Amino acid sequence: MPELIHITSPEQFDDILTNSPLLILDFFTDWCPPCKAIAPIYENLSTIPNYSNIQFCKVNAEEVKLNIDVVVWGYPTFVLFHNGVAVEKVTGAKIVQVEELLEKYSKGYLKEDEGYLSFYWRKFGM
Repeated sequence: MPELIHITSPEQFDDILTNSPLLILDFFTDWCPPCKAIAPIYENLSTIPNYSNIQFCKVNAEEVKLNIDVVVWGYPTFVLFHNGVAVEKVTGAKIVQVEELLEKYSKGYLKEDEGYLSFYWRKFGM
């Protein structure tokens, strides 16, 4: 089972993202009370065997700037990546929504050979 990884550099994140078909990233800050409250729950989710196909990561958004096309307006923000592309985002300490994402993707919502366009068509009926 993948362990929860604390991202310390953009290069580290790029390497993990390249090698992880499914990855969820928690953007947090040290001064954010909801981030602190949800942190142990997020860490616990990373140990659940049903989610073993998802790589869990955390990044302090004030210390590490990542080169990704995701807008983070508030903290915490959770972003789920499939094959290196951000496909879902939850802003705020909405652990139920995060768990729903994990459930959906841990059960193969996207097949390995599907890209972003296939996902988009399925999600929005286009």
